[in-house]
Amino acid sequence: MLEASQGRIMIGTLKGISLFFSDESYNSSGSPSVIYHSIVLDGERLDPDEELEFPYEKNSFEVDYSAIGFNQTKDLWVYYRLNPEDDWSIIKDPKSTALYFTNLPYGNYQLELKASYEGENFSKTVTSAPFSILKPIYLQTWFILLWVLFLIALGILISTFFRQFQRVGVLKSAFDQKSKEKQIAEVQFKNVWTSSKDGLMLTIDGRKIVTVNPSFAQIVKMEVSELENTQVIDLFSYPEYFTKYISSFLKRVLKRKNEGFTYESMVPWKSGDLEMEVFSILIQENFEGKNLILSVFRDVSSKKAIEQKLRDAKDKAEQANRYKTSMLSNISHEIRTPLNGILGGTEHIMMMRKDDTELISQLDIILQSGERLLNTITSLLDIAKIEANKMNVVYTQVDINSYLATIVTPLKNLALRKGLVLKTSFLKSPFIGKIDKRFIEMILNNLISNAIKYTDQGEIKLTVDRRKNNMILSIEDTGVGMSEEFLRKAFQPFEQESTGNQRLYEGTGLGLNITKNLVSLLNGEISIQSSKDTGTTVTLEIPLPD
Repeated sequence: MLEASQGRIMIGTLKGISLFFSDESYNSSGSPSVIYHSIVLDGERLDPDEELEFPYEKNSFEVDYSAIGFNQTKDLWVYYRLNPEDDWSIIKDPKSTALYFTNLPYGNYQLELKASYEGENFSKTVTSAPFSILKPIYLQTWFILLWVLFLIALGILISTFFRQFQRVGVLKSAFDQKSKEKQIAEVQFKNVWTSSKDGLMLTIDGRKIVTVNPSFAQIVKMEVSELENTQVIDLFSYPEYFTKYISSFLKRVLKRKNEGFTYESMVPWKSGDLEMEVFSILIQENFEGKNLILSVFRDVSSKKAIEQKLRDAKDKAEQANRYKTSMLSNISHEIRTPLNGILGGTEHIMMMRKDDTELISQLDIILQSGERLLNTITSLLDIAKIEANKMNVVYTQVDINSYLATIVTPLKNLALRKGLVLKTSFLKSPFIGKIDKRFIEMILNNLISNAIKYTDQGEIKLTVDRRKNNMILSIEDTGVGMSEEFLRKAFQPFEQESTGNQRLYEGTGLGLNITKNLVSLLNGEISIQSSKDTGTTVTLEIPLPD
């Protein structure tokens, strides 16, 4: 290359000499050109056509490129980006042919390059081969799995240590608790031992006394110190009692060692014979190579005496009850016989003197009073028989509907005399069953008579039903009803809601009590639903035996 005149420069080439005129200007009408050469990593130029993978710790590198432009009026701009989604980065009038990238995050990349003259006349976009930066070790799957396994192992180890520590703590707490419980038990046992009213004795095989409590020493009238380490046989007034029971005693203790056993016996102590209740239990099997036995002695002499007095009192009460029943039976017979004569004679006179209205009126009062007295005597006799258990159940097989209709017929007449209607409803067709005819008649007479007595207007209804093997009877009236307070004591003897000289209704108050007892003898149930001024419903459920 030579400098000529007028600022001209001659440049030698393979094809000849080229002249450069420094004072002339030339505007290129085309676009610039950009060339991607390679990636330079740690001073090493890498193959530009190879897809590369860089470890995360080598995420900083240099890109070597060339950008050529011949437009002297406008600056050359170079554009580049690593992902198609990214915005272009611009280098204006670059002074270097290298791009530097540092601390790139892991992921996939492909470099794109292009050039322009101040945003005009863009070159073609040049791309590198795809390359990637690997994840850091701490984000790779194998490392995460290893870390998870490490954490799990660490958790198991910590859990194991914690459980061991906890177990030690629990064992310590349990030990402390057991020690505390042992101390409490010892204090309690000592308190029981010294304060118990029952005699307590610890023996070896039931033969040698280890120790006794003060109450036992008091029973045998000796001191505790005198009894320790002595022989049990020496406590009895005659040794045969001890030798007779000791072998069987030891067998029973060993057989029921966890439960113990109790027996009662008249014990011939040297201090005097006493009726005693004795409980014995095995405390320890290997105490000095033998069996340690605890025996509890309770003086039941007073209890036995009280029991005997109670038995005597019961016998006397039963005897008095028998006397009462016998007396009532005799008195009943003595009263009912002349009373039947009076009632029969009264009815006969009434039939003979029908036209004498004044006499009939007086005789009717005598007849009603006599019937009332007869019913009272009958009720007293019935309750006495029930209390004496002399009312035996006798079952007879009958057509129940037909038999009940027979019972109700005379009661219908009694209702009509008071201006009431007594209805009967049979919900089942005629059926055969076993009943005590006498008991059923007494029950229905009592309940329907009560319904008639306490009903001034309306009707009374008897409903008969059968459910499985039970006969259901329901007596419903529209009478005065019962208060809730009286319902609680309605079945007690001699109870009436209207009492005193001003009572509104006659009677002894025995009807419901007798009825309930008869129903109980038949293994049945009776219930009452009632309220004041709304009537009463009595329901019976009586089993029918096969």
